[in-house]
Amino acid sequence: KGLSFRDKGDLTYRYKLEGLDTSWVFTKYTSIKYQALPPGKYKFIVSVSNHDKLYSESKNFEIIIIPGWWQTVWFKAIVILMFIICMFFILRWYFKKLRGREEEKNKFQHKISEAELKALRAQMNPHFIFNAIASVQYFISGNDPKSSQKYLSKFAKLIRYVVDNSKPETIPLKTEIEALTLYLELESLRFENKFEYEIKLEDHIDLNFTQIPSMLIQPFVENAIWHGLMHKKTKGKIIISFYLKDNLLECTIHDDGVGRKKSKEMKTESALKNHKSIGMALTRERLEILNQIYNITLDYSVQDTINKNNEVTGTIVKIQIPLN
Repeated sequence: KGLSFRDKGDLTYRYKLEGLDTSWVFTKYTSIKYQALPPGKYKFIVSVSNHDKLYSESKNFEIIIIPGWWQTVWFKAIVILMFIICMFFILRWYFKKLRGREEEKNKFQHKISEAELKALRAQMNPHFIFNAIASVQYFISGNDPKSSQKYLSKFAKLIRYVVDNSKPETIPLKTEIEALTLYLELESLRFENKFEYEIKLEDHIDLNFTQIPSMLIQPFVENAIWHGLMHKKTKGKIIISFYLKDNLLECTIHDDGVGRKKSKEMKTESALKNHKSIGMALTRERLEILNQIYNITLDYSVQDTINKNNEVTGTIVKIQIPLN
């Protein structure tokens, strides 16, 4: 309160709170209210003037607002830390739930793929058996009981192989080679030794330990016989080789037939035009599903072999099988 006997209380005050006000505030009232000041140090300055606008000496005092416990740095740090921890667990729960959904989706897809795989194998087996029965019929109709008996004996063993290996997804390489040998013997008998065959193996391949998908090689061999060697006028040969390359088992099926282009041209003119490569079509689908289920690259390639005169001398199939 300023005292002036001449102006009878008609005085003007100016004030400012350093740390909050940036300029002087003028008033005729003798009380001021500051509400909800932020924590910190302030300096209140005030002076009074008469009607001649002459200001008195300023008076000042300090004000210290002590922060509440919820306004301290350590409390804010704890809140931020708690927020980060909560967000971490929320995100962890969310991604775990997301992974769970993805795993369920993958499991469901895996079951669908396995069902498709079993369906493909179920289609391959009758196709395989049908071809063999056709051969038995050929011998019987030709009045060749001795060959028929020999063929039926081998055919029975082959049927046993088909039945025993229709359920497991993989079988030992030894079992597959035994079945291939039986199949080649049957086809050789059927076509009156029109071709000869040879199966080669690297010495250090463990036939019992090495596992491959069942009924994998036979459709390729069948394709080589029917579309390569059967069009050839002279006796043909098919060589099946197995060897290890890095972490792969590579199988090559090499025939000295007429080649793919010539085979396609001759097929329309021969009795073989009724022979459909159902086994190869099913095998391609099967390989795609196996790669999808087990996240592997089980692949094959086919190319014709050419001699120095640029003449086709046969076809070679390379099958790459990843090993566990």
